[in-house]
Amino acid sequence: KMVAPLMGNLASTLAEGVAEQQRATESVMEEARRYILSDLAVVDALGTPVQISAPFSQSSSTSSVNGKTQSRVELAMNVSGPKRTGIARVLATESGISQLLVEAGGRVFNVNLSSRGRNGGNIGRSSSTGDDNVIEAEIIDKETKR
Repeated sequence: KMVAPLMGNLASTLAEGVAEQQRATESVMEEARRYILSDLAVVDALGTPVQISAPFSQSSSTSSVNGKTQSRVELAMNVSGPKRTGIARVLATESGISQLLVEAGGRVFNVNLSSRGRNGGNIGRSSSTGDDNVIEAEIIDKETKR
């Protein structure tokens, strides 16, 4: 008798998580579409009209450090036009898309992210405990010779 309510809560939480991930993916896809269509080099390489498919690969992760939650989504989608086909690879965080690469015709295009496209394609919200004493660190691998 005690297991049924727990399983119901677990299923509800899982369903909410899946729905949130779907919304995040759709938002990132739409933002990526705007960036791709506004990058003249990519449009020229593919030809018009450019078609962008649903992701054939996606992953997401969420981490919490010092009370701050960060989410990350990675997508890979087919892109095509009359001239060629290719693959778009997207990396996004709460702030929006941080990297968008299009591989087509043996070339890799680093899509310009300073153009149109940025209008809330972020994947979630940062939550904080209100403590401003957050330490940020960047790890840099450096090979040294002795």
